[in-house]
Amino acid sequence: MKAYQWQNCPPNVRRQAELITNYLYDYLGSALVGVYIHGSIALGNFLPARSDLDLLVVVDRALTAKERFKLMIAFLSLHRQPVHVEASIVRKSDMDNWTFPTPYEFHFSEHWRKRFEAMEAREDDSFWQFEGEATDSDLACHVKLARQAGIALYGPEPSDVLPEVPHDDFWQSIRADADYYAKHSGDLENAGILSLLRIWAYKELGEILSKVDACRWAEGALPEELRHIAVNAMNEYAMNAAPAHCNQSELLAFKTFLLNRIDATVSVG
Repeated sequence: MKAYQWQNCPPNVRRQAELITNYLYDYLGSALVGVYIHGSIALGNFLPARSDLDLLVVVDRALTAKERFKLMIAFLSLHRQPVHVEASIVRKSDMDNWTFPTPYEFHFSEHWRKRFEAMEAREDDSFWQFEGEATDSDLACHVKLARQAGIALYGPEPSDVLPEVPHDDFWQSIRADADYYAKHSGDLENAGILSLLRIWAYKELGEILSKVDACRWAEGALPEELRHIAVNAMNEYAMNAAPAHCNQSELLAFKTFLLNRIDATVSVG
């Protein structure tokens, strides 16, 4: 399965990103500050059958519940045309005065799609009537990646709009997945393997790697008896290979090794 970066991304994916950007410009007008691609496209490992189109949008004011609801409807129509979209909208003032977890104005992803479709059918915008401030710890990761490698579809360059994310905030953001898998009692599935490898790679290298690059790095860093698990995960994800069977004891040893490495006291900073 061929991996892409933005410059050689399939035309239908580029068109999808352009349609979203044009809609945001038409609907939000002067409130729109910037639209930035991050995620796998920015890292040069976008797989159309696997990857999301990740967007970070910056505005200069709060959005109303009505505006959020209309944005939800628009993203539902542009989602999966052809790829999944994950998008967050944040205020410029919250970027200028960074806090963690980070406030947001709007979020859309495949995880929420069915609920949003039901809300659209009921014409119910109550979900978007925020009481207090909505925050998302994942934004620390998104902002850091967008500033480091993001592509501006509209507005200034990412480094002119997005802040330097403090290391501790970023580490907490990605470390949450390790906490989840530490408590998860079932077999470690492919998503968990890839997630833990990316966290460990950042811990060791101080770099945000794509899922594929994290697997490739891990091949040389893992103990020999655990390498096949990373190789199998990469082949399933990037090559669309059939899932390889690993017994529960192998997966437990793999998870324990990675969690111990992630929990080591020396970290990048």
